[in-house]
Amino acid sequence: MEDGEPNVSSSNKDTNEQYVDSVNTDESDLHYGLYHTLSGVKTNKPYLITLVVGDTNVPITMEIDTGAARSTISEHVYKSSLAHYPIKDTNITLRGYSGEKVPVIGSIVVTAKYGGSSCRMDLLVVKGSRPSLFGRDHLSKIKLDWENIFVVSEPKPAKVGIQNLGNPVSPTLENLLSQNQKIFSSREMGIKGFSARLRVKAKSRPKYQKSRPVPYSLLSKVENEYEKLIKNDIVTQVNYSEWASPVVHVQKGNGEIRVCGDYKALNDCIEDEGYKLPNTNDLFAKLAQGGTHPKVFSVLDLSGAFNQLFLDDESARLLVMNTHKGLLSPKRLCYGVKTAPAIFQETMDKILSGLDNVFCYIDDILIATENENSHLKALEAVFARLNMHNVRLNGTKCQFMKSKIRYLGHELTSEGVSPLQDKIEAIQKAPRPTNVSELKSFLGMVNYYGKFVRNLSSQMQPLYALLQHNINWVWSDDCEQAFVNAKNALASNQVLTHFDPNKPLVLSVDASPCGLGAVLGHRYPDGSDRPIAYASRTLSQTEKNYAQIEKEALAIIFGIKKFHLYLYGTNFTLITDHQPLTKIFGPKHGIPALAAAGCRDGQCYCPHISTILSTALLQRMQMQICSADSQLGKPQW
Repeated sequence: MEDGEPNVSSSNKDTNEQYVDSVNTDESDLHYGLYHTLSGVKTNKPYLITLVVGDTNVPITMEIDTGAARSTISEHVYKSSLAHYPIKDTNITLRGYSGEKVPVIGSIVVTAKYGGSSCRMDLLVVKGSRPSLFGRDHLSKIKLDWENIFVVSEPKPAKVGIQNLGNPVSPTLENLLSQNQKIFSSREMGIKGFSARLRVKAKSRPKYQKSRPVPYSLLSKVENEYEKLIKNDIVTQVNYSEWASPVVHVQKGNGEIRVCGDYKALNDCIEDEGYKLPNTNDLFAKLAQGGTHPKVFSVLDLSGAFNQLFLDDESARLLVMNTHKGLLSPKRLCYGVKTAPAIFQETMDKILSGLDNVFCYIDDILIATENENSHLKALEAVFARLNMHNVRLNGTKCQFMKSKIRYLGHELTSEGVSPLQDKIEAIQKAPRPTNVSELKSFLGMVNYYGKFVRNLSSQMQPLYALLQHNINWVWSDDCEQAFVNAKNALASNQVLTHFDPNKPLVLSVDASPCGLGAVLGHRYPDGSDRPIAYASRTLSQTEKNYAQIEKEALAIIFGIKKFHLYLYGTNFTLITDHQPLTKIFGPKHGIPALAAAGCRDGQCYCPHISTILSTALLQRMQMQICSADSQLGKPQW
């Protein structure tokens, strides 16, 4: 035990007085040697396991102590969790290393399970609230992961921090994490069953680039990182290579160095991958599919991500890095390779395929379920897949069973999706752009959260005008007002509801002199409306010359195309504030001239509008088109 607690031990002497340096006579020589070898290893923290006890599956957390000949629980644990087991008298006396006696109340007999093992345990109940000890009297009966319990040359893997768990902590979750500590280890890291393959374009010639000097202030850190990469079998030293790229040393926030190859020249020689990364909007749209309403969330962060995926031999020779210490050939997929995200995404999608309520974006796995029971089952299924393929997690960055969670720049709750407040604050603090490059950067930040703001493009039209060719940079009052309006709009704390295929859909569209807007949402039985997403775009110079009825028709087509993944094959209500369009697009009394011009050769057109929708698409979308002042009323978003 630590912190002055006596380390309990025992022997089979006739006096029943048991000491730390003795071993039960029925233990084999193998166990004797193993216990005494391990007991000499220094560890910083106790290694804890959680046993499931009895028919009621009571979780009991115990500290593994190879120096303790008998397993013990404290009086406090007995009274709080195991009081239904009768205590038997015992004449056993326990002594610590210093010789002082440890008061024993008695013993209980329980059946305990851990992982796939179970055994009958005789536990001594000791006075006070001492740590419960899993001694060597039962070590041979329960299968433990000794490789991760005691590590001589490296620190043992850290247990998942309790601060990363939901509150209160589920005993079942604690037990599940305890049984899957291997996936939080950094040892023997490497995904099994998959490898990364890079394809070189035809007629590409090898490119060899010289190494770059390293700043003196970073030299020792960089060289230590090289040694670490070699030791962890991530790179290997080579004497010759036709291909070589210089190294970029990125300093992390914690002061550590990340070694990346500068693969700009190589990327020009590599074929693009056909596999696409998932769109965040598409991913969030799947959260409530199947009629479930997610209320419990976990995010699993992969440790090292790309560095877990081995390269095939042909690809490894392409990624050789030229350093001041010589050539290093990576064995794993590297950051900076343009196809790395797509390759890794495809690998993770295959590993996690078929699992319900599980989503993955490169190295971030999201689990979203309706309740805790289904969540624990989903976690168990994910852990099983990760163990099967030797995928490792970064326990310090994982978040478990929370009602509110951060994922891909958004906050997820049972109510829906909202932007992260710190990201919005960063946009609020963004300085006024002074050139086109800075303006593009600002617009990129704002547009990432554009789905949270209605008619955002129209509000920012003066800013988009500055991006046109042959336009001098003049920051006008209109630009300043648009800049301020965009910031204020994002500060409205809008929450987007989860898309539910079982709820009625409402698409509301409108057009202004300079832009188009569309809102997709759900209408609830109480008459309330909740937006799923907003969309907008500015009008081209040609489109600005359209008649208003044509702009409104264009807004309908824009909204349907923008949200066609939600609308296809469904019944939905389309709402426009331009009543004449209800006649043109409606099922009765259409305006002949425009209606006749609408369909030709299987395609549907609006006059002077280049955007088209196939007839088949419109047939699958059963629209009820209404004006905004109809009895349905204008959506309140």
